[in-house]
Amino acid sequence: RPGRRSPARRRCQLRRRRRVNLDRWARKPSAPQTIQQTLKRTLQYYEHQVIGYRDAEKNFHNISNRCSYAEHSNKEEIEDVSGILQCTANILGLKFEEIQERFGEEFFNICFHENERVLRAVGGTLQDFFNGFDALLEHIRTSFGKQATLESPSFLCKELPEGTLMLHYFHPHHIVGFAMLGMIKAAGKKIYRLDVEVEQVANEKLCSDVSNPGNCSSLTFLIKECENTNITKNLPQGTSQVPADLRISINTFCRAFPFHLMFDPSMSVLQLGEGLRKQLRCDTHKVLKFEDCFEIVSPKVNATFERVLLRLSTPFVIRTKPEASGSENKDKVSGYGLEMGDRNQKSG
Repeated sequence: RPGRRSPARRRCQLRRRRRVNLDRWARKPSAPQTIQQTLKRTLQYYEHQVIGYRDAEKNFHNISNRCSYAEHSNKEEIEDVSGILQCTANILGLKFEEIQERFGEEFFNICFHENERVLRAVGGTLQDFFNGFDALLEHIRTSFGKQATLESPSFLCKELPEGTLMLHYFHPHHIVGFAMLGMIKAAGKKIYRLDVEVEQVANEKLCSDVSNPGNCSSLTFLIKECENTNITKNLPQGTSQVPADLRISINTFCRAFPFHLMFDPSMSVLQLGEGLRKQLRCDTHKVLKFEDCFEIVSPKVNATFERVLLRLSTPFVIRTKPEASGSENKDKVSGYGLEMGDRNQKSG
């Protein structure tokens, strides 16, 4: 009938709304009910430990009643959640960090239950999962007609020489940052059947490596796989660094990938695809600087090598400058960056 929606259409719209909830990772959780639900599930996990102990049981249920969560500012959110979990830890004789971790696991479980298929498809490894998450958040923002800003949360996960992962969470939302320890562990278990140890690193250690420490807003975690994890790893085979071993010539590569570019730490352009070269109408033998030819549209970062490295997992959009292309049209190109390891160069 006109004005009535079929059950199939309603189910489709319900699934569409649920997937939107993934932006809880990107910004403020979509509703206070999310935090309330996480708190209740956390308390339910420990409820059996107070059964039979009258005073403890009474105090525990008084705490449960405090979970009627209301809208607060960021600081008040943390104080409210932290206060409830601290009281629970005191009653149960547990460390606060243990209950905080459980809170994070329950927070992830809620997101996972609503978005399992999407989350399982983000990456093949835990490192790929976090490095691919920016693209998913960008897709969510785009679907709402929004763009990433300097304050948009993002993730970057690097593998250290000893095999430990270092995860940077830039511009974190307060509640998500508070829950990250447990969320990382839950992601490893739920998606990759990995038991991992997670340690939060002091911000100063990261900020000292950033060009402008005053603007540093991030959380950093070290993720180490437990030794008893039963999973087979397919280690990548060694690759040659000798140019003569290339299976494709540089000229052919530039024609096959016409809109790629490569630059070094000084932002000098080392290699251009044929498409970009034609747009720029540049002299083949001229040394080009990135900032003379291109500008970064998104993310909103300065065009420096260090800033680009910190956003490798973020989709980049760049455009040619009119003075470089000889045209008023500003052609845009989007893509991802790849650090070229020992060559100390970056490919885009």
